[in-house]
Amino acid sequence: MINTILSDFSHVILFPKDKIYTGKLNALNDILLNKYGDYDFFNYFEFNQPLLDFYKSLKEKYSINIFTSGTVQNNLSVRKIIDQIFDNIYTAKDYGVNKTDSTAYELIAKKLNRKTNDIFFVDDQKENLQAAEEAGMTTVLYKDILQFKKEAKKVLT
Repeated sequence: MINTILSDFSHVILFPKDKIYTGKLNALNDILLNKYGDYDFFNYFEFNQPLLDFYKSLKEKYSINIFTSGTVQNNLSVRKIIDQIFDNIYTAKDYGVNKTDSTAYELIAKKLNRKTNDIFFVDDQKENLQAAEEAGMTTVLYKDILQFKKEAKKVLT
């Protein structure tokens, strides 16, 4: 039975304000840090507020967590917001794992003290979802909020 939600961060919870930009958000953050030092994060990035609101609505029933690749989420302005919603934030980089490897999801399940089949994982990258499925997780490819809510409600009810 699903009791835990595990969400990717970049291009699921956080997006670039520049809709043309399709690259990695960690790379963009690094460029901006190198160019400007301490910069106004929300001039360049924006939250997927409808998704954050959806996750908040699920907090009473589910453990809500992030599993991401890099460190863009460590910005203090970001943490002030996400720390109120998410129970844990795991970074593949911190554990020396790759999100395309099923052992990464087994490790996160262990950290969460859950079985992999208790976890619902959402990501925008098919290869990450495939690895999570190989580990035993239920997954959904994030495309947009309407599609995600529809698919999530099927899994979570």
